[in-house]
Amino acid sequence: MYDQPASRSGKPDPGDSTAVDRVSNLPRLDAVVRNAKEQVLSDLPNDLIKLVYLASLRDCNTGNYFHSLISHENDAASASHALQFCHEEVFDRLMATPLSEYVSQLAGYICYTHADKIRVIDMWRSLPAYRATVPLKVSALDAEFFFTSIETALAILDSRRLRGL
Repeated sequence: MYDQPASRSGKPDPGDSTAVDRVSNLPRLDAVVRNAKEQVLSDLPNDLIKLVYLASLRDCNTGNYFHSLISHENDAASASHALQFCHEEVFDRLMATPLSEYVSQLAGYICYTHADKIRVIDMWRSLPAYRATVPLKVSALDAEFFFTSIETALAILDSRRLRGL
């Protein structure tokens, strides 16, 4: 369920204290994940918005996640692991999302930003910041699928704009 170093048998290596610590902390980590979902993600209207938000909580130098409330209420490592898990979970849901839903979610994201729709579409096409929204441990194939889905959704929204829809 959570990313854990494993031995060749697929079980946590008992010699790896980090893996043993994570296994013993799973109930606590589950509570932190639930708390993050309730206090941070529940008010965000769709998975694309959640993905962008969770990516914004990740330090681009260390890969650690930080949220003022979650990180204050928990130790930094637990908070970071919980937010990373949420990020990966949201991405996994988006991977199972049909293209029409990407279009709807991207339109919802643009509305949520309160920015000019044309400007957002142009910026996302010229400066593809959405490429930084994928979780770190995503396969190259899954990342490319996501990028292609977003780029297609952008093209569809832009064509609708040009047709006046």
